[in-house]
Amino acid sequence: KEKKEKDDQSEETPITNLEYLERVKKELKTDYGSICISGEEIVRKPRQLLGIGPRLNHRLLGGIEEGTINLCSGKQKSGKTTSTLSFLKNCQQSNRFIYYGDVEHRLGKMNLLGSAGLKTDSEHMCVLRSVEGEPPLTAESYLSMFEKIANIHPGSVIVIDSASQLCSEKEMLSDIKSQTRNE
Repeated sequence: KEKKEKDDQSEETPITNLEYLERVKKELKTDYGSICISGEEIVRKPRQLLGIGPRLNHRLLGGIEEGTINLCSGKQKSGKTTSTLSFLKNCQQSNRFIYYGDVEHRLGKMNLLGSAGLKTDSEHMCVLRSVEGEPPLTAESYLSMFEKIANIHPGSVIVIDSASQLCSEKEMLSDIKSQTRNE
C-alpha cells in the first residue's frame, strides 16, 4: 500500500502547451511587455486597406494594408511617382495625412499638379527634404524622422522617394573629403 502511494506521487501530470505558453508569456512580459498574441487574434482583426486603383487593388487583394512597408520599384520613367501620388490622393480621401520624403529633390510642381485631386496644402501634406543653409539630411536623419512621425502621427502615410538614394553620414563625409582633396 505504501509503495502504491509513492508511485502515485512520483507520476506527475505532464505540462500542457498552454501551461508552457503562460510561463513564456510571463517571462517575456518582464523584459518586453505583453507581446504574445495568438495567430487567431491576427486572423480575426479586420484589415485596414488603402486603395491605389482598381487594377492594383484587385492584384493586391484590396489595396495596401495599413501599417505595412511597401516598395515601389521599376525602370526610370515607368510611372512610380505618378502611381504613388495617385495612391496618396486616395489616402487623403480617407483623411490620411501625407509625409513625403523627397530625398532626390525630384518632386516638382508638374508631379503635384499632374495628380488631379491631390491636396498639397499644409493641412494635408508635408514634403521633407534637405534645404539650403541647413546640414544635408542623411539616411540616419530621414529614418529617424520617419520613425518619430510614425510614433507621433498614427494613421499618417509616409513615402520615401527614393530609398535607394539615402546616403549615410559616413558616405556623405567621405564624398565631401574626396571633393575637397581634388580641388
